[in-house]
Amino acid sequence: MNGTGLGLPVARKIAEDHGGTISLRSELTAGATFTIRLPVHGPGVPSAS
Repeated sequence: MNGTGLGLPVARKIAEDHGGTISLRSELTAGATFTIRLPVHGPGVPSAS
């Protein structure tokens, strides 16, 4: 696989710009799991502010 290696930093910036986070859980024999959490906004959803 070839690439620039910029995917995760870009995803982190997008998540943070929207009030979210990215976390990582890594296990040597099982690989890695990235979790992206974003706040819910919309009609009927109370604002965080």
